[in-house]
Amino acid sequence: MADPKAILFYMGLFPAFVDLPNVTVADTFAIMLIATLVVGTVKATYAYLATRVKAILGVSSIRRKLDISAACVLIGVGVVLLLGH
Repeated sequence: MADPKAILFYMGLFPAFVDLPNVTVADTFAIMLIATLVVGTVKATYAYLATRVKAILGVSSIRRKLDISAACVLIGVGVVLLLGH
């Protein structure tokens, strides 16, 4: 709930979809439960995928290929910027 994007959504955009004067305590708890489940599921999925990527990048041959690819892209972008000006 400390995510700035979520705070902006709940304070700015969310009231456009919910009639705030008519929200009951039960509605508030339902909204909180749904938001927590949705955001929690998404963040748990991100955490799971991050661990999988960490395991894959732990292999030195794959990491070396990615480093070389990244270096080539950076050199290419540098050349394009240099020639474009």
